[in-house]
Amino acid sequence: MFRIRESQASASRRERMIGGYIMQKYSIIDIGTNSTRLLVASVEDKKIVNREKYLISTRLGQGVDSNKLINKETLEKNIDALREFKEISESYGVVDYIIFGTSALRDAKNSNDFVRLAQEKLQLSVNIIEGRLEAEYAFLGVRQVFQNQDIVIMDIGGGSTEVVYASKGKIINSNSLNIGAVRLTERFIKNDPPLDEELEKMRIYINKMLRDNLTSTTEEFELIGIGGTATTISAIKQSLRKYEPEKIQGSTVLRSELDRIEGELTTLSDSKRKEIIGLNPQRSDIISAGAIILESILDYYEKDLFIVSDYDNLEGALFNYLKI
Repeated sequence: MFRIRESQASASRRERMIGGYIMQKYSIIDIGTNSTRLLVASVEDKKIVNREKYLISTRLGQGVDSNKLINKETLEKNIDALREFKEISESYGVVDYIIFGTSALRDAKNSNDFVRLAQEKLQLSVNIIEGRLEAEYAFLGVRQVFQNQDIVIMDIGGGSTEVVYASKGKIINSNSLNIGAVRLTERFIKNDPPLDEELEKMRIYINKMLRDNLTSTTEEFELIGIGGTATTISAIKQSLRKYEPEKIQGSTVLRSELDRIEGELTTLSDSKRKEIIGLNPQRSDIISAGAIILESILDYYEKDLFIVSDYDNLEGALFNYLKI
């Protein structure tokens, strides 16, 4: 699953002087509700010149919506993922770590146990960030690509969805909503494939959350999707047998294409969904909920397409750290 492009780890440990600037490498880790993700970024003159991303499906938020606790087995699984990412990071010769946890760690009563274990076992400091900062990271990651456009960013995660409206490179308003693919799957879907009434109840709930929390705008803007749901839908549309960031970045998905994909996802059993080209099998049980959240946001803003960005809150956390 993991791939290091440099032939020798020792080569990546050397800092190189280019044009008077030192190239440094940073490890950014996002501990999410569904997965733990790693970005190893090479930075010169405060610009990312190379980046590698890795993902492990850890399902930290399993059961957290209902009981507000992370069980012991899940804690250990996520610590193991952090350990693996630390080993990868060390092979690259990173100079600093930026590690943050989001929705599941915000909600769990015992999230401090995870923070403590990460420090004691791995000497890694985990910062549990609020939804407002998570939204800001999403904006900072996307801003580098969509600098002069009015945009609305939707970051659909496992536990929460961040929606950010930005104009001329500045955030106008942002929201972090407790509607995520893991959270809503656990709350509404009890059958495989899901029943129509389960999906309808989910849609009603999502739409109410959007109406109660989002501010509509009459300004023209591009709708940008980041995170696993958006990138997965794009990968399915393109029938990508492996994840290719250059094909995901800037790709578009029409509402009609999303409808077709969502219709297939919600009528197939989980075992059949796992066979869909472009869909990571570890995401197969929650992708239907994610697709419905996507559809609902497009409906709310009356948009017939969205643009997908592979740059997301991982890059945003680094840009925030570097004060870019």
